Amino acid sequence: MTPATGPIRFVASDLDRTLLGPDHLVSERTAATLRRVAGLGVTIAAATGRSHWTALPRLVPVGVVRWAICSNGSTLYDLEADRVVERIYLEPDAAAAIADLVTLLPGIGLGWEHDDGIHRDDAFRRQVERRYRPAEFEEPSLDFDPSMRLTKVMVGHDDLEHDDLLEALRPLLPGDLEVSASGAAFVEITAPEVDKGSALARLTASLGITSDEVVAFGDQQNDLAMLTWAGRGYAMANAHPLVLAATPLRAPAYDVDGVAHVLDTLFPPHP
Repeated sequence: MTPATGPIRFVASDLDRTLLGPDHLVSERTAATLRRVAGLGVTIAAATGRSHWTALPRLVPVGVVRWAICSNGSTLYDLEADRVVERIYLEPDAAAAIADLVTLLPGIGLGWEHDDGIHRDDAFRRQVERRYRPAEFEEPSLDFDPSMRLTKVMVGHDDLEHDDLLEALRPLLPGDLEVSASGAAFVEITAPEVDKGSALARLTASLGITSDEVVAFGDQQNDLAMLTWAGRGYAMANAHPLVLAATPLRAPAYDVDGVAHVLDTLFPPHP
């Protein structure tokens, strides 16, 4: 990919290990840069694997993030209107194939997003609590029901994580499903052709903005489509090797406000 050199009208950034710091929040340094850039007429968007329920508390305090592409492109949230404006659901046959994973690959646990929130089965709850935050969830575990209107399914495993789990799952699922990893221990599944890149393309086209006018930041495999579509796609210094190989542009690591450093270079503050 040859980076674009024209004007920038749109900034899209992944959240975890990209725009967010080690505390999973937007730092004051980064927030100040985003506010300054937005004041120049540039549209600011987040593009994340997170649901809008967990993304919005991190974005609203910044004050200038207009759009949130959530759940790896299956949900679009308009922060100005404070509402979901688009959802793309998995087809029932695809959800049924995901349900079959429990028997095809022993040790599987499932979490899922739908219109009413995020839910988990017992196995997925145990896997997440063991690896991340014990006793995090207050709502009860549920059995996975493939007849639900699902925007994203998360697949965990007792032993496999990240790339190993991704490799094990792909042969067991319909080939047109989007199966990706975000840096979490689990793998995420969305409908065919639903990813951050396609969602970003649809959104910017509706705003009359071309890919050459977009700068994007990311660090994981679920960012690849977005980074390769944008005119300027920056891989964070802490990015996955596949992401580093996909674009020549680099941002400093997330824990030193890498996105803000690049934006300050692209939009230099006035002395």
